[in-house]
Formats: sequence, C-alpha cells, structure tokens
Amino acid sequence: MTKATAVAQIQTERRFFTGMAIAMALFVFIGFAPTYYLYPVIGVEPLRGAEPLTPMVHLHAATGTAWMLFLVLQTGLIMGGQPTQHMRNGIIGIALAVAIIVLGVAVAIYSARVGRTPPGWTPTGFMAIPLASVTLFGGFVTAALLWRWRPDFHKRLMLIGTTALLVPAGARFSHQFLDGLAPPGPVGGMILSDFFLAALVIYDLRMRGRLHPATLWGGGIVLVSQPLRVMLSDNPAFNRFAAWMIG
Repeated sequence: MTKATAVAQIQTERRFFTGMAIAMALFVFIGFAPTYYLYPVIGVEPLRGAEPLTPMVHLHAATGTAWMLFLVLQTGLIMGGQPTQHMRNGIIGIALAVAIIVLGVAVAIYSARVGRTPPGWTPTGFMAIPLASVTLFGGFVTAALLWRWRPDFHKRLMLIGTTALLVPAGARFSHQFLDGLAPPGPVGGMILSDFFLAALVIYDLRMRGRLHPATLWGGGIVLVSQPLRVMLSDNPAFNRFAAWMIG
C-alpha cells in the first residue's frame, strides 16, 4: 500500500464516522421533532401520558441532545486533524455519559410511576428497554475509553454505544413516519437503530474485506440483546425487580 493510498483510506474513514455521527444526530432530531423539539410548531400529540414533562425529563433530553452534538464535534475534530483537542474533550464526554446513565434510569422510573409507557407495554415490563439501553451505552463507552489508544476500536465502540440511545427516537420515527411499515414502539425503534449497525458492517466489509472485531462483537451483543429485552419484559422475576425500583 502506497503512502497516498493509506492517507486516502484514513480520510475516507474519518468522513464515514463523521457522517455517521451527523446521521445519528439528525435521526434523533427527526424522531423527536413532532413530539418534543418542534412540538409547539408541528403540534403532534406527544407519546406520553397526561402528566406534564418535568424539569428532570427536560434535563434528560438536554443531555441526550448534547451527547449527539458532542459526537458530531469529536468526529469533526478528528476529520479536521485536531486529535489533541479531541482528547482534551474526553472529560466532557465522560461527564455527559454519566449524566445520561443516571438521568436515563431516573426518567425510566418516573415514567413507569406515572404510566408513561408505549401502548401494549406494562410499566414494569417496559423498564427492560431503557435499563438495557443505558447499560449497553455505559458498557460500550467504558470499553471505548479503555481502548482510546486504539482509534479503530475506540470510534467503533463509541458509535455502537450511541446506537443504544437511538431506540426512543426510532420508536417515535416508526410511529410518526412509518406507521404500518415498521413495528410500533420499542421494537420498531430497535429495528431502525440497527440500520446504523448495518452501515458500519457494510463499511468494514468494503474497506477492510472483513468485520472489525469491535463491529463483530459489539454489534453482535447489541443484536442479541434486542430479543432478550423483549423476553425480559415478560419475565416475572424482572417485573418484580422493576416494581421494587418503581416503589
């Protein structure tokens, strides 16, 4: 491989991961636009119960939005040849990730208490979805930090971890724009989030001729977890645990 070819491949990879971060951020915005971001303008009935959104819920939305923008910034810094600033921003990413996990659990408990759950899901059963999402997100972000000296692992683990946060946006996207074409609720959200994993798989196969280990194992864990979450929602032991959490 010539030096020019290697440089071209590096630039291609940087553009791909920046493009994926932008696509994810747009996906979240579009998914939540009718019921949150642009609700006063569009006026679509929110997918929630009668209880008003609390400051905690708004803070949860703010941290999730900040994470998506942060991912775009970090990938953009790498594409722009500023790895030092990218690394300096790591502490911001850690703080955001911790806030997302803590608020994600808190909002899941609050939503279950007030009955803000998708149609067809019990408050305790639905807890399996957000709890699994924050667990996967936290696990992949932690792994990405441990592999931060291996950019090829780091960027893939960050990307895969972020897909765990896309399920709520995907559920709303499915309901608002793909009604009848995709399953409603969390199942539809998981299926739509898998398209980002598929894009990573296709990229690896085209550029490397094989799956990167992070893509293979990370993507595999996400895919296996999805039916397990649905099964867990019907598990009596989990429902008792969720009822204890809800209080």
